[in-house]
Amino acid sequence: MCAQSAQSCEGHVATLQQQWRDTRFDLEKVVVYGQVPDLHARIEAFFAGTKALLDLMAQLLSSEKIVVGVVDGFHRSQDVYGGRVLNVLENNTLATRKGTARQIRELVLAHKTMWIDQAIRARDLLTHPQKGMHQLMFQLDLAVRGDTIVCERIHPPIIGAESIETYTRATLTRIQSFAADFLRLLHEGSSV
Repeated sequence: MCAQSAQSCEGHVATLQQQWRDTRFDLEKVVVYGQVPDLHARIEAFFAGTKALLDLMAQLLSSEKIVVGVVDGFHRSQDVYGGRVLNVLENNTLATRKGTARQIRELVLAHKTMWIDQAIRARDLLTHPQKGMHQLMFQLDLAVRGDTIVCERIHPPIIGAESIETYTRATLTRIQSFAADFLRLLHEGSSV
């Protein structure tokens, strides 16, 4: 969808050109966004799926008998994403699984730094945007050409400093690595 941003935003450009014909405005004083609901829904689905996967993986800590008690998701503890998981991996492990719990905790901490915290924060902001924040939209760079305005460039939505396309590809690679390592540790720990 990012590669077809011109097609996705052509209606927005046409509307802005009509507004320009009716009343000129200072392009230097505006930031123009083009909302594409289909892209927004896909971005939201990506983040919801990512969070759901983290929740399911956290539940494996209970079902695979790494920890004592029930872990039902990758939930916060105070302001720490996954804080409950980290706490239970440190304080409530089965005696026979302490080594596996320590390795999983280290894996979670490494991936929290690498991508998990940013993904959950982005999901939270998308689902519950703060007042005045723009949603994930294309940003249109407009310029005056003769008696009209033209769109010179369309910037895709960004997460941090990366385009959504680059961000999702990199994050999917990190998710696959995390899941593979997490499952490997569960498997190795169960065969000891």
